[in-house]
Amino acid sequence: MVLLENYMIQRRRSEIVTNGNSNCDDNTSSWQNRLNYYKALVRKAIDEKKIFRITARNTLIKLKAELLNRGFIENVVISPQSIYYRMSVKTLLDGARSGNEFEDALISKLLANHKPNFLWAPVGHYHVHATANQLNRIEFTGTNIITKLGICEHVKKINKQMGKGMIVNIPRMYELTDDADLAKFQKDFNWSIVVGLISFLHDQGNIEKWFSTRHYQVELSGVLYAIDCVNNAIKAIEAGHLEHGEIDDSYFNTYQWRVILKTHKALVKQRGRIHGSCEIALDVAQKIRGIMQYIKYYWPQHKYDGYNNVWILKPGCANRGEGIIITDEFRRLRRQIRNDPKHRRYVVQKYVERPFTIHSTKFDLRLYLLIVIDEHFYRGWTPKNIGDVKICSMPYTLDCFSDGRHITNTVVQEKYKQQTLPLPDQHMWSLDTLFEYFESIGQPDIYTRKIYPSIKETLRQVSVSCRDEVELCPLRFELFGVDVIIDHDFTPYLLEVNRGPSLQHFTPVSVLANNKLIADLVKVVIDHNRDPSAPTGTFEIVYESNIEDIVNDTRVSDVNSRKQSLDMSWIKTFCS
Repeated sequence: MVLLENYMIQRRRSEIVTNGNSNCDDNTSSWQNRLNYYKALVRKAIDEKKIFRITARNTLIKLKAELLNRGFIENVVISPQSIYYRMSVKTLLDGARSGNEFEDALISKLLANHKPNFLWAPVGHYHVHATANQLNRIEFTGTNIITKLGICEHVKKINKQMGKGMIVNIPRMYELTDDADLAKFQKDFNWSIVVGLISFLHDQGNIEKWFSTRHYQVELSGVLYAIDCVNNAIKAIEAGHLEHGEIDDSYFNTYQWRVILKTHKALVKQRGRIHGSCEIALDVAQKIRGIMQYIKYYWPQHKYDGYNNVWILKPGCANRGEGIIITDEFRRLRRQIRNDPKHRRYVVQKYVERPFTIHSTKFDLRLYLLIVIDEHFYRGWTPKNIGDVKICSMPYTLDCFSDGRHITNTVVQEKYKQQTLPLPDQHMWSLDTLFEYFESIGQPDIYTRKIYPSIKETLRQVSVSCRDEVELCPLRFELFGVDVIIDHDFTPYLLEVNRGPSLQHFTPVSVLANNKLIADLVKVVIDHNRDPSAPTGTFEIVYESNIEDIVNDTRVSDVNSRKQSLDMSWIKTFCS
């Protein structure tokens, strides 16, 4: 009913401004009628708090249309250098047509100093529009998850909140700024090789077939060193010397490490055979099967690692796929960081080595998280079936780390021609097409049954982690782009959270997805905000918390922190 009423208003508006250009233009009564119409239109928008402004660079036609359909009017900023700025009301009225520059300038002049009730601004403009009523930006007062460096801290925070034996579906990552960070990361790098070697043998099923009594085979000692290393770490955790999930590479010396590294390469990458008899093979197989259950329990974060120990290095502040390196060599990672002429800070992330592929080609999903803050609640929302499937242009393999095979970024893939015939030249599918593909391989409900519920849980954890890091200012919201990859057993992993996701139309797929996204976003931030019973389209709540509870929790946390600080100060004073 409301949409019909607004449609009739827009139709009447079009009729009035069109008739104003008839032979009666000089008629004072006609001129006054048109002016009265615009004044009434402006007054109605002021009374109903339905004035909007879009200051982002890219004109969001769909957003503007959705707001106009709800009876909003646009308060366009008219530059003093513009010819329309200096025109009189009568001149603007004579030239006004529905939606043209004359009408925009006329409405802005009639609005005078009335501020917009809804403002859509570009990234980085929060403080410029801090006094706006409703704004599409939130302010991070703490660690910002949308930076590659910030997400490292949030992953630590989330894992700490979840407790022992549980992990968030985000690959391990480290901030690398100096040699101390490199040393910390190297422990994980080395440990991942040990776990990768043992996991490779365990997952083959028949471990014994990887043994041979022929000469020039892989040295057995490398496997035994790896087993001893894990056993020592297990004992250290059980004795309380290491925390659950903690790693320590001090259990082997330089020589042993070189042997393990050589064995890993010869066995996992070159598919060699271990030199040993059947008796030795049976003994090793028994040991590996025994410790594998401890690895899964004490180091659950390794379950998605694969065997090749591949990592992806990203500049902390870069985007559009710039400066990314994928490698399984620690020396190359260290060289890139130390020799970077720009002295950038980096993030290194464990690469998901066994992704689910489409026609043997890697892809990931661009999904969305919407954070909304009103007077009473902080909420995280996500649209259930809106997103893009970003596809690489070449078949996936770990034998080559070229961008065309591994980097799904749209800007990167535009450089390449699609080499997999069933896939589109635009390197993009809709989610519906992906669902059809799942059905064609006998998994018709895998997304709704496993993938989407897991994504919702991860986004819930992210929303909780961000809760204490943002300014809880009412009528603030922000849309974030979320990149997700699906591994070989249909487990989704969050790769990045991006601020200011592009809502431009790159392909026919993005036209449909983005238009639907904007339409449903307006249902959440406008309709649902004004009427909690209003439908929200495909958007679902993944997390909700009362603002008062958040504030109280923060106060308790601050008191405890100050108390702990005082206790530590007393201890230091006493000990001195």
